[in-house]
Amino acid sequence: METQGRLSNTDYFIASGQFCLDEIAATGERFINCIADGIIYRENKFAYGTWDLDIYNPVGIAFEVGFIASMADTGDAAGQDGYFWLAAPVPGAMLMIESVAGAPDIKFFTPIGSMVTGRNKYRITRSATNVFTTYIQDGSGWEVVDATGGVGTNPFTDATVITSKYLTFALEAGDHIYKDVQFAGVVPPV
Repeated sequence: METQGRLSNTDYFIASGQFCLDEIAATGERFINCIADGIIYRENKFAYGTWDLDIYNPVGIAFEVGFIASMADTGDAAGQDGYFWLAAPVPGAMLMIESVAGAPDIKFFTPIGSMVTGRNKYRITRSATNVFTTYIQDGSGWEVVDATGGVGTNPFTDATVITSKYLTFALEAGDHIYKDVQFAGVVPPV
């Protein structure tokens, strides 16, 4: 278990908390395991494109992914600019926020009680025209995350933050990141 510096055999650095690289013995599949609440991060200079995430999120446990972030910290950190995908056990919803100078602005959240737990794959896209769309993978493919009955819309358009320095994960003990975050079809920053 590691608490600082580069997380062994990964591209991630530990800002806080305790993490380790684990493996499922039966399959050999590796994953980053959060042992004690904290933040891991890596460089990410892409503010446009597609991010594929594979996350295990136990019941009652939160996570926050800063897929476009100016600092290696959470979305509400003073001075933070970026976009963040969150699972919030209270009120039991999934949220997309934009942060400007650490002030979160909810772009959408799903209806209360709609939060999904367990291992899930998410895809977040941002087009060259600043349209963000968030998907979840079900048995038949990628489905747009439904914000009906919540707040805001998915997809949404926003061009406030157009650069990125980091990809961040603020995790709680028990959260896992499988595979590495995949970037695809990235459009260079404007």
